[in-house]
Amino acid sequence: MGWHSDQDLRRYGDAPNIASVSFGAERDFVLKRKDESGRQLVYRLGGGAALLMGGKTQEFWQHSVPRRAGAFARINLTFRNVLVGGAGGAAGAAAVPSSAKD
Repeated sequence: MGWHSDQDLRRYGDAPNIASVSFGAERDFVLKRKDESGRQLVYRLGGGAALLMGGKTQEFWQHSVPRRAGAFARINLTFRNVLVGGAGGAAGAAAVPSSAKD
């Protein structure tokens, strides 16, 4: 999966927590600063690994899961707390899982 950050942050609140659980083949999860430094952090996620991106991560960082030649299959489940009715409506929050397979 290429470089990206969640674009519609209003759906997730001012400082959203996004949880992710990986199953299957080990892959690198890479964070890259959006500023001119381009600083990168690499986390190796194996089967059953959990990752939490919280606070202002989406505002200041992009993330990617680079493909690996010959890698076995993996499935990732991502959980976001979606605010129903906009950022001010935390009472209507619902956990919505999404998944990515590559």
